[in-house]
Amino acid sequence: MRIAIVYGAGRKRGATVWASDFATLPALGKPVKLPFPADDWHCCIYVEDVAEEIYQLISKPHLSHRIYNSGGHTILAADLEVMMRQVIPDTRISFSADRPRSPFIYRMDDSRIRQELSFQPHSMIEGIRSHVAYVRKLSHPGKL
Repeated sequence: MRIAIVYGAGRKRGATVWASDFATLPALGKPVKLPFPADDWHCCIYVEDVAEEIYQLISKPHLSHRIYNSGGHTILAADLEVMMRQVIPDTRISFSADRPRSPFIYRMDDSRIRQELSFQPHSMIEGIRSHVAYVRKLSHPGKL
């Protein structure tokens, strides 16, 4: 399985650690600086969707193909900020205009996995809401 950039809480290091930070830090009331320009493109998929795709693929007795793309949502970095503000209005996101664009593929054909599994991933906004809720639950376990 070829997996897009996975976002969700908990990532601590790596080239795409920002895929956790972009929602985790605002959920904790902190600013975040993303390591790419605002006009950069990314293909992102929520961690729970990747887990479900893997589970369904390994549970299926027969697969039609050897390789599948996880798919996800192709988004402009600036739109990521807009979505974050829908969930957390006082989100403080900045971009690194002087940094290069992401080297990762941002257009991923996921037709095989969608046809094979009849699977639809969370929308980006649903995934972000779930991500933020999870972070807040972990940071205030008795309050939620």
